[in-house]
Amino acid sequence: MLKTVIQPLVSEKTIDFWAEELGLTWRWQRPIARIVARQVSAKNTVSLWLKPNKHFLGFSAGQHINLTVDVQGTRLTRSFSLSHAPRKDGLLRVTIKQNPTGTVSRYLIENAQVDDIVDISQAYGTFNLVPQKTTVLVAAGSGITPMMSLLHSLDEQQLAPIYLFYWAKTQADVCFYEELQHLSQRHKNLTIKFIFTQEAQTHGLTGRVNAELWQQLTATLDEYHVLICGNAEFVDTVKQLSSKAISQQYEAFTPPKLSNSAAQAVVRVELKQSQKVLALTTGTSLLAALEAEGIYPPSGCRMGICHTCSCQKLVGTTEDLQFAELNAESGAIKLCTSRAYSDLVLDL
Repeated sequence: MLKTVIQPLVSEKTIDFWAEELGLTWRWQRPIARIVARQVSAKNTVSLWLKPNKHFLGFSAGQHINLTVDVQGTRLTRSFSLSHAPRKDGLLRVTIKQNPTGTVSRYLIENAQVDDIVDISQAYGTFNLVPQKTTVLVAAGSGITPMMSLLHSLDEQQLAPIYLFYWAKTQADVCFYEELQHLSQRHKNLTIKFIFTQEAQTHGLTGRVNAELWQQLTATLDEYHVLICGNAEFVDTVKQLSSKAISQQYEAFTPPKLSNSAAQAVVRVELKQSQKVLALTTGTSLLAALEAEGIYPPSGCRMGICHTCSCQKLVGTTEDLQFAELNAESGAIKLCTSRAYSDLVLDL
């Protein structure tokens, strides 16, 4: 009723502006959240507990959200996995590992405080457990975050055996160590193996993922589903090693790389809505090339998962970096996983 009365008199942007100025979490229809707690989860890793407003529609274990923050006058968006299952109090947990080159992760770790308000997106992603089937969760570094959400959902599900193989540099780099120990004690069907790459273990495994280690870990398993999360190289290796699994789900948290054969040049890119013409390199993704020119389209995961950076390509040829395929047809492209292959016209 109130919206019906107010809407003809004042714009949505004006209402949101003043709500933000007053430090309120009320928005016309935009999901936002207040930081209600901050915890150190491991070396160079922080977890933030968020209380979303009523416009957030909920999530399933294993999904992501986008966080948008203002860094030195520029609004930047990045994708983070939720690291806890849905709770009755509605709180969300995101866990951020410091990335030396990550502007948003560094800002959140160094500057985000309790009572700060951040913009969030609706949840997205299809990472999920397979009920009543043996499942192997394979994580490296901050790839543990969606796995934690899935493991906390065990309270709500009756599942077959679950195995977590978790690679980290050292024990100090392990996120949620005590939490994982508690989960393994609580759920007798959960087996956890830590593998350190830079520190020896008295009773554990050491080394980067390889065929020998994988054989040791899975020697007693016949049929299983596998979920993998880590950097692109780690994910690709585990995909190959687990090729005999019944099914594979995987998420890589680093952008796809250009192929070694990718020729680099400079092309003309016209932004139709902005009425701008740019000279962009073909040696990186369109998103990175635009940002290098001071243009920041909406973006999130930077890995082709969330579709936040999707836009219409009106003219020209692009290469899909995920599948190394050329696309000369007009239509939607994801800027984070596409590079220019010819002169382009984009509806930006």
